[in-house]
Amino acid sequence: MKPRIFLIVGIILVVILGLGGGTVYAANNSVSGDLLFPLDKGIENVQRVLTFNEVKKSELELAILEERADELNELEEEEASEDIDTAVEELNEQQERVQERLREMEENSDVDEGEKERIMNQFEEQIERHVRLMEELQTKMQEKGNTNAQESLEKALENYQKGKDQAEESINKNKEQNQEENQEEEQNQGDDTQNQEQNQEEEENEEQNKSNSGNNKNN
Repeated sequence: MKPRIFLIVGIILVVILGLGGGTVYAANNSVSGDLLFPLDKGIENVQRVLTFNEVKKSELELAILEERADELNELEEEEASEDIDTAVEELNEQQERVQERLREMEENSDVDEGEKERIMNQFEEQIERHVRLMEELQTKMQEKGNTNAQESLEKALENYQKGKDQAEESINKNKEQNQEENQEEEQNQGDDTQNQEQNQEEEENEEQNKSNSGNNKNN
């Protein structure tokens, strides 16, 4: 599987280098239905293969999801109804990919908990923006009688709700874990203070005993 992936990546890189920067820029600004859109997705796959850090992988998938939402919004503004259904499916596919990537990051114990929380907060904010877009677009598609787009948008909203639940669960889990760690730290600090007071009291008692012993000898 990996040799095949690297072969595909190699082919895409050759194509990119052969086409030049202008074509790559145009591909990145293409939307569903455009001739260069498959090249845009191919470039994204190259980025995935060349990204190794777990946090960077999550950030990449979130950035691609944002791009899919922007493309959908652009199609709606251009009133390209025939391509909106496909664009919603593309967004759905990327939404599922994001959830899978975040799930893998969440289960990876090597990833800093603070970074996990930051990414999840970013995802939650992104969900709120995209849901507003989906709901507005759903109303417009209903007015235009585009039932296919309506169904795809309904699925997209369901996926976003799953993503929101996932993000909230992760954020709450991190908060609970941080709270437990803080309570444990406070307990340890309290134990240390108690031990210090106890040691100080023992030292004072020892000094007092020495003093009393000296007084008894003098008497």
